[in-house]
Amino acid sequence: MKKTLYILCSGLIFLMAYNIASAQNEITPHQILQTTAKNILSAMEEYKSGNTENLAPALNKALSEVVDFNSFAKAVMGRYAKKASTEQKQLFTTTLQSSMISLYSKILANFEISSMEIQQLAPNQTFKGSVGMKVTAANGDIYNITYSVRQNKQGQWKVRNVILDGINLGLTYRNQFNSTALSNEGNIDHVIKTWGNEMKSTSNTAS
Repeated sequence: MKKTLYILCSGLIFLMAYNIASAQNEITPHQILQTTAKNILSAMEEYKSGNTENLAPALNKALSEVVDFNSFAKAVMGRYAKKASTEQKQLFTTTLQSSMISLYSKILANFEISSMEIQQLAPNQTFKGSVGMKVTAANGDIYNITYSVRQNKQGQWKVRNVILDGINLGLTYRNQFNSTALSNEGNIDHVIKTWGNEMKSTSNTAS
């Protein structure tokens, strides 16, 4: 897998969820994501034609609306979440979100997609919390993405994780957090301070 496309597709899942929060009355998350995929292709075309100043605001809006960053950050911190103070957890949540927005928006701006295809459930198949998607790049490369989604107490669908061609994004980040913490004697503050660079390093070495 190409390093740059790993970063892109990892972030793409969150942008693809742009309309989930505003379309909670849709029948299934599959239908919501299918509609959203079309909107993303349109938004990227607008950006490349010069009609959109920056993709970052749109990505930030998408992330803020559909991702429970507190839960995601806690999962990434793993066992260190129990040791962290409330302030450290909040700071890491903010750091994780801003790092993802900055990195993914830059990659999305230069990526060419020819199609996005949601894998629909069979008529008698039961939804088990995941939605599959096939992304075809302009050069013919195909990426298989699995979205983990869950309804919160308010009945809103939330994207909780993504698996790209077998690579579990949440687990990858958790391993990176754990590795950095261990190499710095459990210094959580150090991990938070350097997280942006750590995330880039993890993404760039993925294969």
